[in-house]
Amino acid sequence: MAKRYQRSILMVTSDKHGGHKLGLCNPETILIEEDENGNEKEINPPINPVQEYLWDLYLRNLDDVKHLAGKDEIVSFDLGDPTQGGKYVSELMYFIPTYQFRIAEANMWPVYEKLPTLKSVRLVHGTSSHEYENGTSSDTIERVLKYKYPKVDTQSLYHGLATIRGVKIDYAHHGPPPGSRNWLKGNVARLYLVSLIEDCINSGVTIPDMVMRAHYHVFVKEFYHKRQNGGEVNCWFTINPSYAFPDNWTRQTVKSVFLVSNGMLAIEIINGKIHEIHAFIETKDRRRKETILP
Repeated sequence: MAKRYQRSILMVTSDKHGGHKLGLCNPETILIEEDENGNEKEINPPINPVQEYLWDLYLRNLDDVKHLAGKDEIVSFDLGDPTQGGKYVSELMYFIPTYQFRIAEANMWPVYEKLPTLKSVRLVHGTSSHEYENGTSSDTIERVLKYKYPKVDTQSLYHGLATIRGVKIDYAHHGPPPGSRNWLKGNVARLYLVSLIEDCINSGVTIPDMVMRAHYHVFVKEFYHKRQNGGEVNCWFTINPSYAFPDNWTRQTVKSVFLVSNGMLAIEIINGKIHEIHAFIETKDRRRKETILP
């Protein structure tokens, strides 16, 4: 009897930094303000040109995933930092935590509403400074999204090992840096992956088929292969791109890196194996171009 064909899509996003002037912001987010008579009034946050670009890219990427999936089921992983938080405040849209939570929640609406085959959503706790400590942002929007979209299995957590159609996915927010030079890109990630797998082998615990991390706002993809006890160990590793542009603090930290890549990943699983990792990413050169003297 022929094996039944089975296909699923994992959609992976991260680092939206809602509430930051250079983070993702749904222009239809509903905020509550008081008018001159003390009555509550619903308003939508004004967004700037960078946010317009990011929102358009985000919707186009969701359409990419919808087209890729077709009638097949989708599982969504958001790998943390849905808000900017209250530590780095110089470029905030709103300091009020509730407003940041509302923006982060609204950023998730299209995931539920544009993807008819969506089955599950996992919201990973990110950096404490961006999530009001202890994953508060992810936990808060989880409760709202569960209520708003009860037919989709939505959960928040720090670190998961999910099995999806036989494929084991290790996912969390924090992981290795991408590398300090372009010719070194992926070296640290590869060593991190080798160490993780060796820990699994030595401890006798489950070896994942894929390890997903975020936090550094860049795309990295690596692969591990090793013959082990008469068999083979194969594992993919990714660092996810973001939906935010670098602010003043980030520009200093990354030493004025001028290329900014944003987008999401979609992992295609066919018959219990990772078939392809699709990168729906756009890269912008952030340097201002001008001719001062012809």
